[in-house]
Amino acid sequence: MNLSRTHKARIYIFGLVLAGLGTPLLSWLHRGHPDRLRLSLEAAGAMTASLLCFIYARRRYREQVRQARRHSNEMAELYLSVIEALALAIEAKDRSTQRRLRRVQAFAAEIGRMMGLGKTELEALRAGALLHDIGKVAVPEYILCKPGRLTPEEFEKMAIHPRVGAEILERVRFPYPVARVVRSHHERFDGTGYPDGLRADQIPLPARILAVVDSFDALTSERPYRRPLSRDEAVAQMREGAGTAFDPEVVRLFLSHLDRLEHLADEQTSQAGPPADRQGAPPAMEPVASDRAPLSPSTVQTIASVHLESTGLYEIARGMTRSLDLDESMGPLAETLARLVHHRRLILFLVDRERRTLRARHVTGPDAAALSRLEVRFGEGTSGRAAQQRQPVIAGPASDESAEIVRHDFDLLLASGTVEPTPNALAVPLLDGEQIMGALALYDAEDRPYALTDARTLTVVARHLAEAVRNAVLYERTQKSAMTDPLTRLPNARFLFGSFDREMARAEKLGAPLGIIELDVNHFKLINDRFGHPAGDRVLRGVARAIRSQLRPNDTCVRYAGDEFIITVPGVGGTGIEAVQARIEVAIGRHKFAVARGQSIRVTVSMGAACYPEDGRTYESLISVADARMYTEKFSRRGAGADPGLLLRFPGRTDISVN
Repeated sequence: MNLSRTHKARIYIFGLVLAGLGTPLLSWLHRGHPDRLRLSLEAAGAMTASLLCFIYARRRYREQVRQARRHSNEMAELYLSVIEALALAIEAKDRSTQRRLRRVQAFAAEIGRMMGLGKTELEALRAGALLHDIGKVAVPEYILCKPGRLTPEEFEKMAIHPRVGAEILERVRFPYPVARVVRSHHERFDGTGYPDGLRADQIPLPARILAVVDSFDALTSERPYRRPLSRDEAVAQMREGAGTAFDPEVVRLFLSHLDRLEHLADEQTSQAGPPADRQGAPPAMEPVASDRAPLSPSTVQTIASVHLESTGLYEIARGMTRSLDLDESMGPLAETLARLVHHRRLILFLVDRERRTLRARHVTGPDAAALSRLEVRFGEGTSGRAAQQRQPVIAGPASDESAEIVRHDFDLLLASGTVEPTPNALAVPLLDGEQIMGALALYDAEDRPYALTDARTLTVVARHLAEAVRNAVLYERTQKSAMTDPLTRLPNARFLFGSFDREMARAEKLGAPLGIIELDVNHFKLINDRFGHPAGDRVLRGVARAIRSQLRPNDTCVRYAGDEFIITVPGVGGTGIEAVQARIEVAIGRHKFAVARGQSIRVTVSMGAACYPEDGRTYESLISVADARMYTEKFSRRGAGADPGLLLRFPGRTDISVN
């Protein structure tokens, strides 16, 4: 490289001065000897030229050495910049932050100086603090962000990241041993760490320092599998791990200076420019990129959000296969979806093909009870339009049209003031191939509008959900078919066994009564014998309709066996259950049952009731009491006393007293 103009001027001036002083001196010394004078002048000229060349070459060499050193530092810093950017991307995927990396680096560098690390080891520690988790690029994403404890197989995959990180960094010609620090930062002081099982002084001191400061910062940071610990809780855990997980001397030094270290870390992470230990360095040694701008928060957030979305979608896809019960699957889905797309409430609509409407099947958020009865027509509202057009629909207060769309979803409920308004809405169709299954709708407050990116994310979620809805609907139909009497379309005895246990548990918890009625059609065998079994079937269907007409929505009527029905009436006992019996008897008595063409008959029924808790506290005892009372009434209608052998048809229950 050419010398500067200043350096050239200095050399020329030195030569002129030397020549100006040397010539008169030589002339005086060799006066009277012109030959000697000529030879001396030639020799002096050659010496001057050589001296000038030496000075020039020496300065050129020194400049080249400085330039080579500067280039070496620039390349080392460039390598560090590239690897650091990758490390920040990995940390963003692991839901860490650039600020956390800088805090760990500040903690580690200060502890390293306090423990007397040399310049080379200190630089290795500084770089290792930034790059220690770069090996997580080889760890599956679902493991990095798993919200629960890792399985042994998953931990084995996680444990490869120190070795992989060291292998990556060994390919970079750092002027300091950063790869050793990264490889050993998960070793434990008692030798039970990984990947090499080193113990005590076998672990490089920079790695022991990094293990302490990184663990403390991780304990006080939010992780996918736990909340952040308080400062005191983290300090207690560090003290507990001294001598087993961590070097006790490093722990002692770190905790005794923790206040100052945190203050120093806050200062260094909040200021721009080179770190404190780099400021004031000689220009020739200062890395060219030491004052580089940090990775912008938006970039880190973008990386983190993309990773969060992929992880969330994986969790949703896996969660949808865990259960065939739709309500059971929707709980975890709503929780995971809240991390992907903001919403105040969520409604899953399923198609009612007979009514050509969408009916709310699952609701989360405020006013869930009121919205669980919501029904939207095809083409109306955000959800209705999404189902009809088979594409996402975004609505909000930005336009009059969108405001009208949202209002239709909650029109009646909003008018009655029973639900909280959420003007921003996003709905996507649930498609199983070409068949519309329903719609998934999200709603949020006025200041939280939806964007196209939200629609794309929700569309992907809807694809997984549509398959789960299809399987759940088929499962529910199968379950319903297995628990439904095909003749009367009432629940059957199998359904009764499960539902009665739930009603008993609820009655016991609330301290409320529970009534049970057993009903039998009188002379039903004569109807079958005289008019045929099809006529008997029509009578049973008519009796079932008459019973249902006198019950509340939360009451249950099942066809127990043959011509017998059992009715459970929650919250009703004593005279209340007698009133229900009276209404049912009147409704059946008024009805004419068609048994043949142009011929109809009237039928009578016998009923017996039992109430929790006065008549019993178990399913078996209540059924037995109701059954006995029903047969007492049946025989009294025939004008004969009840046969004691027929009162109780349940073996092993003859000890139950009957009023």
